[in-house]
Parts: sequence; structure tokens; C-alpha cells
Amino acid sequence: MLVDSQKLDHDVNIFLNKSTGAFTADQLIASLAYKFDSEEEAESFKSRIVRELDGSNELFKDRANGEYLLKKLFFQNTEFCITPDKYEIEHGILFPGHRFSAFCSEEIFPSEIKFTETDGKKKTQLKDASEKLEDLIKYHVLLGSEQIFDFLIAEDHSNIKLLQGKAAGSQVKLKAFDLKDFYRSHDFEEGDAIAVKILDWTKGLFSFSYIPGNNRKAAKVKQWIEKYSAAIDKTIDDYESYLEIPDQLSTAFFIGGRELLTAEGASLDEFYRNNDHIEISMDNGHTILTRKSDTEPEEELEVPEDIMISQGKTASIDEILAEIGIPMKTAEVDAYMLDQCYRKELEFVDFFSRCFGNERLNFVDDAQENVFMNYLEDRWERFSERYNRHADELKAPVREKILETVEERLEWLQFLNSIDVAAAQLPEKEMKKLAEISLCLTAMLNMLNSDDYSIDEHEVENVLDAVDKLSETQTDLISRMSSFMNVTNKKE
Repeated sequence: MLVDSQKLDHDVNIFLNKSTGAFTADQLIASLAYKFDSEEEAESFKSRIVRELDGSNELFKDRANGEYLLKKLFFQNTEFCITPDKYEIEHGILFPGHRFSAFCSEEIFPSEIKFTETDGKKKTQLKDASEKLEDLIKYHVLLGSEQIFDFLIAEDHSNIKLLQGKAAGSQVKLKAFDLKDFYRSHDFEEGDAIAVKILDWTKGLFSFSYIPGNNRKAAKVKQWIEKYSAAIDKTIDDYESYLEIPDQLSTAFFIGGRELLTAEGASLDEFYRNNDHIEISMDNGHTILTRKSDTEPEEELEVPEDIMISQGKTASIDEILAEIGIPMKTAEVDAYMLDQCYRKELEFVDFFSRCFGNERLNFVDDAQENVFMNYLEDRWERFSERYNRHADELKAPVREKILETVEERLEWLQFLNSIDVAAAQLPEKEMKKLAEISLCLTAMLNMLNSDDYSIDEHEVENVLDAVDKLSETQTDLISRMSSFMNVTNKKE
């Protein structure tokens, strides 16, 4: 029996919409009542269902028993807490940042959160804020490096110059919740907290209330941090570096159990500051949660006199690309490498020319250029040596299609930068949608670039259809924003 992909998606969605608890792949298949001609065909179909369920962003999987649970059901009506810091309290604001990212769909940007006081009827309003990037990082660090970049550009396109190091000393523009009246009515001070109830995971709906500091028990907060740290440990063991930080945080709540979802525990900010063995590390150009090293740090080596130290950023490919004004991510660079391998174009110089063009890149200094080239040459050597054309045969056409869509976005962003477009000329809604598409494409490339990810012929068709839709939407967005700029320029 050949199962039509659209019908299968439709039938699975009906099952999920009716789901009220945990289920197995066998239970889902039984509800579909499809008839198969052989046992082998039935097993092949089950493998297909398991892959689709495992890859869903809307489901948690209990690896011990093979059961799945909708994230919206797991989080429904549970609670967590947020601890505003002194600066936020004094300025009557709350930066949404990473505070909500573990508790709602990844489709929801921080400034799209709906936040309503428990006793109130109107949602809390957002207000404009502007701060130095280094002062904002602590509110956003648990979004992950790539998501921070995409979010801040979506918030205000003028931020791109600052993130590329072209507007030193300038401030990042973004939105913050206006909690001035809430803080005033409760004489809110450091040590107090905000209890947050999750009303709708899918839509990002939350209600909140006041927790006096003297009601928070230090022993309970410490115990919560220990239990959540153990859950993060298990998440790292199960998924290694596959998940982004918000997914690691979210999955840890599922692994640790609903008892962690209480306003009596620690906030995510408190957890990150006070846990004793979880830290943020770079992995293949993006940040993830890892365990702190159990070994003693080696004695610092003296740097030979003939070794140059760069005045620019050198921690990762992503950092360098951002500083030199190239709006790309490591996943996109890796995809170009693999695509060159698939095309049997195995000269590094050909890859570099295709990926970055023939113009000299705007490095801070020669030392930064040397570090960047070393990064690239090491990755090129690793990819080209281990490349498996047979395993990549089905993935390659999908990757190539995604790269075509990525190139359209990159060319348009570079064009905007070249004409010095003002942020006010770009519609906020469209820019956010463009950033969402970029996130989707980057996630797809991360999977396609991985040796651990495989795809069958049926999935290729589905993924290509999804990429086509994203590409069409992106083209339409760029066209609409270009038209908007033209009209604006004529009026001026």
C-alpha cells in the first residue's frame, strides 16, 4: 500500500488534535487503520511514523517506553517563576529574552509572548527599549547564539549593523514588557519573583502574579536547582549536542517531571547563575548546554612572540562572520562544503569563492583572518575526507534547494546594507516572518549536514514541498518590502 503523504499528514494531525495523553507509535498506527499487503510493508510504514514523530517539534518522547506526549499537554496550566533584576525593577520593565523560551512553541518570538496579570483583563503592553548589547546578553543567553542574532535583527533591522560591529558604541533596540505599575503596586524589590502560569504553549499565552521574597524558601530553590541540573544531565546524555538550548531546557522539564514546573523553584536565570556543573559551550559554531569539565584547567601557556593576537572576535566561525558583516551561519557554510563535495568540486579555493565571493573580506586584522581560514580549512578537510556520496544522494537535492533560498535572503540583506536602509522603512511583521523562515532553513540544514540524519524518498518529496513553500513566502516578503521601500522613497 502506497500511503499518500498529504493524507498521512492530515490523518496524523487529526489523531494529535484528539490526543489527551501519552501514546505509542503502534497506537497511532492502529487508529489510522491502514491496510498493508505484507508484514515488511507494515514495518516500513512503522519506521516512517517513528521518524516523523521523533522529528516533531510538538512532541516529547519517553525513551524508556517509547511513548509520545504533546508538549502543549505537558505544560498546560503548569507554573514557573521569573526573577527580575535590579535594573529591570528600577526601570519598570521585564525583558522577555530567554525567560519564556522553554515554555512555549519555538514559533513564538520573545516579543510575541502574551503576558497578562492574573487579576487583570488586559495583556501587558510592550514598550521600546535600547541598551548596550553586552548589557542585554544575560537576559538572552539561554536562547542560544544563533537565536539571539536572529531575534535582535527581527526586533529592529538597524541592529544588524551593531551585531556586525559596524556601529560601535550604539545601542540595541528591542521591546520589553512594561511592568512599572505592577512593580509599584507590590513594592517589588530584588529577591521578589513573578509566578507565571502557562495558559497556552502553542500561542505563547501566560498569566502572572506576585511572589514576595520572604515567601521563597532558599532550601526549596536549592533543591530545585539540583533536580533540574540532574534532568539537564540526562538530556545531554540522551541528545548530546543535537538540541538547541531552549530545546535542552524544555526537554529537561519533561525528563525531570512536572514536579519541576512550580513557581516555588528557581528561575532559569537563578539556575544558570547558581548551578555547579552546567555551562554554555560552543559546538560547531553555536552554543549548547554542556557539563563543566571535571579536570583541572591546564597551566596557561605563554604565547610565542611571533604569534599574532587578534583585536577582533575569534571564538567561532559565527562570531567572526557577524563581526565582519557576513550574514551567514556555520550551518550554511557547512552546507556549501557538502554541496561542493556532492558536485565533485573538491578544491578549497572553489568552495571559498562560491561561499564568500572573490572580494577580500573585511577582517579586523590579519590575525583574525588567519583564525578564520584555519577554521574553514579544518572543516573543509574533515568534510571532504569523510564525505559519503551514497549516503548523501537523497539529501543533496534538498540541501541545494535550501541553499538557493538562503542565497536569495543573503543577497537581499547585503543589498539593504549597501544602501544603508533605515529600520523605519522595513515593516516589522514582515521582518519577523523572514527571520522565522531563516530559522526553519537553518534547522533543516543542521539536520541534512549531520551524518546521523537519513531521509527516504517519500520524505524527500515532503521536505522539498516544505522548502518550496518557504521559498515562495520569502520571495513574496522580499518583494513586498522592496515595494514598500520604493513607495517610501518616492514620498520622500
